[in-house]
Amino acid sequence: MTPRYISRRYGRTTPTRSGRVQRWMGILIVGVVLLFILINQHGLAPLYRLRRDNERLNKEITALRARADSLRTEQASLESDMLYIERLARGKYRMVKRGEKVFRVMPDRKIRRPDNKDPAP
Repeated sequence: MTPRYISRRYGRTTPTRSGRVQRWMGILIVGVVLLFILINQHGLAPLYRLRRDNERLNKEITALRARADSLRTEQASLESDMLYIERLARGKYRMVKRGEKVFRVMPDRKIRRPDNKDPAP
């Protein structure tokens, strides 16, 4: 057992120099081990990063599966549903049937006066 000295001021025992060195060495060793556990290749930081990447990839897989299902549904509609094909041709590709007349509705444009004042409502 290492000798201890009694503090006159507080009445407590204080460890000797070698006891303080041993305590600090123990703290240092524990700190290095914890740092190694956190940072090394198989530690907690890479584990956290892998879990985060796994969650992101699972969300991406779910979104891609939903997109694939919608594309399969659209494919089935394009192969069999003539009304869907007509609606798509008219809406997306601006196609019309023979003999139909197309009327374009132009948006209102504000007329600017030469003095740059807005017209009265």
